[in-house]
Amino acid sequence: MRSQAGIVKQAIQVLLPLLAFCAVTGRPSPCESQESAAKNETPTFGLTGGQVLIGKLEEEELSILTSYGKLTVPFKEIRRVRFSPRLSQEGRETLDKAFERLRKKDPEALDDLREIGPACYRSLLTLRGLEEDETIRKQLSGLIRGIETINDIYLETEDEITTQRFTIRGTIEIGTFHITRGSIKLEIPSTDMVYIAWGELATSKTWKVKSSNIESSNRHLSTGYKLRKGQKFSLESSGTVIWQGRSFGPVGLSNHSWNSRSMGSLQWRVGKQAWQLAGTKSTGRAPVSGELQFSIHLTSGGTASGFFNVKFRSKK
Repeated sequence: MRSQAGIVKQAIQVLLPLLAFCAVTGRPSPCESQESAAKNETPTFGLTGGQVLIGKLEEEELSILTSYGKLTVPFKEIRRVRFSPRLSQEGRETLDKAFERLRKKDPEALDDLREIGPACYRSLLTLRGLEEDETIRKQLSGLIRGIETINDIYLETEDEITTQRFTIRGTIEIGTFHITRGSIKLEIPSTDMVYIAWGELATSKTWKVKSSNIESSNRHLSTGYKLRKGQKFSLESSGTVIWQGRSFGPVGLSNHSWNSRSMGSLQWRVGKQAWQLAGTKSTGRAPVSGELQFSIHLTSGGTASGFFNVKFRSKK
C-alpha cells in the first residue's frame, strides 16, 4: 500500500504543470473548476448495454496515466468518471470476424457489429478510414452514426476523471470494478463501463458568436459541446452586432424580419434540428443528443461586424 504522503507528492507533481498550462493559455480544460455540491454516498454506474446500476463501490482509489505521469485519486474526491470506448479481447475477435464477413457480403455481419456497441467506435472509425469499398464505407458510417446518437456515451480518445477541483484526462488503469448491491457482489470489467457518477455536475461555458456565423451561409458556430437528449440548459447572451449600419443585440431588429423572424436574432440548435431563438435570456432542452450550435439570423447580403457573448449553464 502506498503512503498518503507519496500520493500527495505525486498529485502535486501532476497538477503543477496543469495549473501552469491553464494560467498561460487561459483555457479551462483540462483543469476546469467544478461547482461544489453534496456527493451521494452511492454512485450510479452506466454500462455499455444501456443498463444503469446503483451500488457500493469497493475500490477506494483510481489511478490514471496522463501525459504528465500517473495520478492516483481517492474515490471520495471524485464526482464523475467517464470511460473512453475500449474493446475486450473477446470483443476484438468478434469485431475482426464480423468485419471479414462484412467484406464477403454476409448480411448478418452488420448486426453482429452493431451488437458490439459503443466499444467498437474507435475501431470503426479506423476501419472506415482505411476501407476502399464505397459500399462498406457507407455501412460503417451508418454504424458510427448510430453509436453517436446513443445517450450518455462518451466517445473521446481518453478517459476522464472530474473532481470538485479539477478535471484530468488519460488512461484509467483499473481493469475490473467490484460493486456491491445488498448481498450481491458484481465484478464489472472497465470495457463494459460508460461512466460512474455521484449526483449531477454543474457546467458553465462561454462562447463568442461572431457576425460571420450567419445562418444563411451555413457558417454557424459549432461549439464542440455535446448535449444528451432531454438535457436542460440556460443561456445568457450579450453584445452588439452591426449590419448595414444598424446595431442590435441578441434579440435582433424587431422592425426588420426575414423568414418570419427578426433579422439578426441569436439562435441555437442541437445537431440538425430546427433553429431556436436564444434572446438575452432563455432556457432550453435538447430535443436529441448532439452538438450545440449557434448562428445569427442574417442574410448573406451586406456587411456585418461585432459579436455576441453566450454563457451556457447546465447539469450533466
